[in-house]
Amino acid sequence: MNKKILIVEDDLVTQTLLKTTLSNAGYTVDATGEGKKAIQLATEFCPDLILLDGMLDDIDGNDVCDHIKSNDETAGIPIFMLSARIDEENQLTGLRLGADDYITKPFSPPVLVEKINIAFRKAQEPRKSTFGSQQLSHNGMVIIPSEHSVKYNDTEIKLTAVEYRLLYFLVSNPGKVFSREAILDEIRGNDVIITERTVDVHILSLRRKVGDFATYIETVRGVGYRVQA
Repeated sequence: MNKKILIVEDDLVTQTLLKTTLSNAGYTVDATGEGKKAIQLATEFCPDLILLDGMLDDIDGNDVCDHIKSNDETAGIPIFMLSARIDEENQLTGLRLGADDYITKPFSPPVLVEKINIAFRKAQEPRKSTFGSQQLSHNGMVIIPSEHSVKYNDTEIKLTAVEYRLLYFLVSNPGKVFSREAILDEIRGNDVIITERTVDVHILSLRRKVGDFATYIETVRGVGYRVQA
């Protein structure tokens, strides 16, 4: 596969299990239990993916994530947070800091490997984007691609790149219901890893940022999401 994965996990049993599982799956693996060492290895080892424990002994996992994503040299490395913190707010915090997925413990190593395999495959697939330069306006929401700006009732809204693409895609197709997989295919950038499960968390984060427009972003049970026509 020629892909390198950095494991940042201070529990030696879990770390060893992940190293063995990922090595057997064909990945080149390095590991550490220290956040400071992880920041160093992100530059020296140049991993294609980082599995980052959310609670480390020396530095909190969120701080490690923030440091890696704030460094131009390492910002493009996908990070999967592995954490026993199951509350919604911690998941949102990790994603806001740049984590590409949030996986709660305990987890199945074979399932994790398959998620990683799928994520790498999808990142390499040719992507047909429906995004254009057209300005969109819908129920007080205005999106101006040329300025990469979003305003709701004349109030500017700050969004991450993924949230922006998600909002643009839904607003450009009002009334249409899209599955998580369909949304995922549209909002991921070239060589960017985003998992299907993460779509739900990005929707949640987006709803929190867009004020009253959140009422127009509907969940269609068993199917996916849409913006009301």
